[in-house]
Amino acid sequence: MNKAIWLLPAAALAAAGGFFYYRAQHASALPAGIASSNGRLELNRIDVASLYPGRVKTMQAEEGADVKAGDILAELSSDTSSSRLEEARAAELRQREAIQRAQAAGEQMRRTVARAEANIEAARQQQRVAKMEWDNARKMLSDNLVSPAEAE
Repeated sequence: MNKAIWLLPAAALAAAGGFFYYRAQHASALPAGIASSNGRLELNRIDVASLYPGRVKTMQAEEGADVKAGDILAELSSDTSSSRLEEARAAELRQREAIQRAQAAGEQMRRTVARAEANIEAARQQQRVAKMEWDNARKMLSDNLVSPAEAE
């Protein structure tokens, strides 16, 4: 009877071990859609950088997602860039206005020069007329056609 008490738990233990061994050998190891393999993974690390500094506004790609060249990964806040662009546009506008002012001043200067040249030409004409009158008065004086008081 003493042997029977030990045989029953030993038989139950042997049956349980056999059951788990059989199940492990004949059961599918993985659920459908999942495969198993031995191998080695290698990481291809790629650093991503932006041409311009700024804060990340939104992330378009999740970490570990497959992406290809040209995909937008993140959107940077454009506050700094847009303010720089506006400053550059304002500077360009100021320079264009300065050019227009200089061109207007140049045009005004050309008109002033043209007036001065016209005045010089008028003075030359007056000088020629005065010389002709002087020469005429001297000739008339030498021909005794006028008195010396009239010649002056």
